Amino acid sequence: MKDNSRVHFGYVVAFLILIIIIIGTIRLGDDANLVQYMSFALTLTSLVLALLAIVYAFFSNNQFSSNINALSGVTEEVKKASKGLSNLSDNITESINRIPKHLEDVKKETQVASEAILQMKKGESINEEDDGTNKNLSDIQLDSYLKTGSFWGLITLYAVNKYFEKKEWFEIKKFIDNNENREYAYGYFISSSAIGIFEYSVKENKFFIDRMNDYVAAQIDKVLQDTIDGYTTDDDGTNQYKKIFDEVNNKL
Repeated sequence: MKDNSRVHFGYVVAFLILIIIIIGTIRLGDDANLVQYMSFALTLTSLVLALLAIVYAFFSNNQFSSNINALSGVTEEVKKASKGLSNLSDNITESINRIPKHLEDVKKETQVASEAILQMKKGESINEEDDGTNKNLSDIQLDSYLKTGSFWGLITLYAVNKYFEKKEWFEIKKFIDNNENREYAYGYFISSSAIGIFEYSVKENKFFIDRMNDYVAAQIDKVLQDTIDGYTTDDDGTNQYKKIFDEVNNKL
């Protein structure tokens, strides 16, 4: 059997409300002050609601201002991040554009070293009047080797000569931070030693220069300076070779 108690309860409540309304109308219908009471109550209610609206608007406005400030801060962070990404992209592009030049430099240095080694094997670079302390490379060949050398190759020879003068053990990473340039410097270091420009000892990944070619020691500063002076400055007038040389020289 279906339970209709809720329906009947609803009917009873509605009927009672109707009776209350009828009784209230009869009792209050003759009251002349009822309209005034109602008007006063409505006016008071309106004032309370208006006050609540003002308070709500005040706090809402403060919250809105805080949200605007937070949004502005986030916008600035986004702008900074975007600028950082743009700079990173430019640096990556610049590094990629330098790769062909570095490869060309490596190819050139390898070719020069190969030619010098080949000449030594054929005996073309032997000067019988020399006492053997410089492995008998002619000044002409050494001059050609220096003048065709790359900037980082000359930086490497410059550092080698400085450490030879100071008689100190050293690591190449001490004065060259960039991995790419450091690997290139290692290659130039080995090839220059192979053709007799200097001799070195190794201990615990550190080098010690036992002998340095006299001609190279006397000319490296001038050749490196000529290479720096020959660099085309940037738009802002900066000579990047000079800047790098100063940084390296401060670490020696």
